[in-house]
Amino acid sequence: MVRTCTKCGETKDEADFHSATQRGITRLRAVCKTCSRTYAWDRSDDPKPYGRVCTVCKQYKPLTDFHRHKICLYGVEPICKKCKFEKRKVRERNDPRQARNVDLKAKYGITIDDYEAMFAGQMGQCAICGRADQKLVGRPSPRDGASEEPAVSPVQRHDRLRA
Repeated sequence: MVRTCTKCGETKDEADFHSATQRGITRLRAVCKTCSRTYAWDRSDDPKPYGRVCTVCKQYKPLTDFHRHKICLYGVEPICKKCKFEKRKVRERNDPRQARNVDLKAKYGITIDDYEAMFAGQMGQCAICGRADQKLVGRPSPRDGASEEPAVSPVQRHDRLRA
């Protein structure tokens, strides 16, 4: 059987059309395989916008206010940087152990249970120099008069002490 493509207007065999299944019914698409491939790769007529609406705060913002993500629409994430930061702060406040676990997994590829097992196995000492320190260098409170320093892992602190 033959079918006419709605895009190019050519009459082609049914084998030249993709099939689509909706609600259990399989039908042939209206556009031939050649035209659908061409459309899938050629988006030159699509104008790239200057911004988009954040899905959280519902404000229109420039694309520079969004993190890049090549799979998402326009190559940026749907949540703006500010909202994403706020969501992370809330998540860290609600479950600090899970936030720490996510950070360790991203930075070192280990879970918090792996970290605690390594720390206990080393008897609270650095595996390189043997110094016994706390798990983390905390953030001194401003009332102590100390400058606020970010929390670091024992490995990072060891590297700082050696330098």
